[in-house]
Amino acid sequence: MLILRDGRVCGREMEGLNAAREVLVHKGLLEVDASVAVVDFHKSSATRIRLWDRDRNGEARHAFEGTAVLLDERTAVLTNTGAATLHQGTAEPVVLVAHGDGLDMRAVLEDVHAATHMNWSNPDVAQRLPLSLKRTDEELRNRAAQEVRRVSTR
Repeated sequence: MLILRDGRVCGREMEGLNAAREVLVHKGLLEVDASVAVVDFHKSSATRIRLWDRDRNGEARHAFEGTAVLLDERTAVLTNTGAATLHQGTAEPVVLVAHGDGLDMRAVLEDVHAATHMNWSNPDVAQRLPLSLKRTDEELRNRAAQEVRRVSTR
């Protein structure tokens, strides 16, 4: 099972993830020996990372969707949008960092990139975020807007 974390680790979050795993095992929804991988998903960075490919003439071009660079055994950069679908601007890669060692980052990259293709609302457009994070962001924005409306009506 792959758990993508989006944001900062807060309080006893890792303890909560371990407790949730135990509940899933107890309910028979997860095998006792199932592998659970926790990976941080960074949408942005302070250094604005970009990936480019060079064509036969040596000119820089957008990297294709799904291009990844492993920085070390726990850290990778992944482009989910790119040359085939990006018509304006530049691709904004994401950074994935595994918690712990021994995780197959290539498999994580494949899973994350595949989840960006679950774009039922507009299948002609590549998504930068996997469906789970895209929908979570939308829900958080909706809740924040409700909070702003609630506070402003007081």
